[in-house]
Amino acid sequence: MNHKKYAAYAVVFVVLAVLVYLQFRTWRDFDWARLFQYRLNWRHILHGIGYIYLAYFLRALRTEEALHGNDSMILVPLVGELSYLYDGWGKPDKAEPYYHQAVTIIEKQYGDSSPVLESLLTKDAAELRTLGKSDEADALDKRLATIRAATMKTN
Repeated sequence: MNHKKYAAYAVVFVVLAVLVYLQFRTWRDFDWARLFQYRLNWRHILHGIGYIYLAYFLRALRTEEALHGNDSMILVPLVGELSYLYDGWGKPDKAEPYYHQAVTIIEKQYGDSSPVLESLLTKDAAELRTLGKSDEADALDKRLATIRAATMKTN
């Protein structure tokens, strides 16, 4: 059995070595002077790279959801980072569902009145207000007030 394992490792190593060699050969032979003749907008290139990594991030999130389910605690960091990313880009319509998913996951793990929910509910309410859903945001604010009151009583 070990011979098959080592043979598989050898094949993977050879394939990766060939890919690295082809990549370096392509970069070495590339006509960089011709590329820099054009006035490139580096901001567009950086945005393109950012969107590529966003696609990788979304793929990782979907893979984790498929492996562990939509309500697994493993998803909280991924969902939180994704909502924070969309929030930073000024896209509250895309951030709010991920905030809501994180709130749902944490509710199942810690309960409806956990202080862990406080920051997420605050951000979720802000996103709902930005989207013009003030009724839902007010409901979250009332819930936040009860969580804060319960936290103050225990302290």
